[in-house]
Amino acid sequence: MLGVPCLTLRTTTERAVTVAEGTNEIVGTEPARIVEAACRVLDDPPSPRRPALWDGRAGARIAEILLAGGYGHPGRRPTDLVPTDPVPEVPAPALPAPAGRDAVSRWAVS
Repeated sequence: MLGVPCLTLRTTTERAVTVAEGTNEIVGTEPARIVEAACRVLDDPPSPRRPALWDGRAGARIAEILLAGGYGHPGRRPTDLVPTDPVPEVPAPALPAPAGRDAVSRWAVS
């Protein structure tokens, strides 16, 4: 996207548009294929380009749609959804105390 070659070292991608636009190549996990693809794009990098709408303004566009009522209840904001009845507080259950150093290290190491 920014002129930096992108190789996906998996067999799939959630960003299919990057492959379609030529800004990404799905290489897979085979070491020989990875090395070959890396050498190729480093020797002859793709030209810088970006897919349509990848301009860093997605959040602003989403907010505009939501505030215009384009989703859910028209014109409502999340801050409009304050409950009218207070929600009762429920105390958290007490957790048993750890039994010595072994119990603490057992939880700290995973």
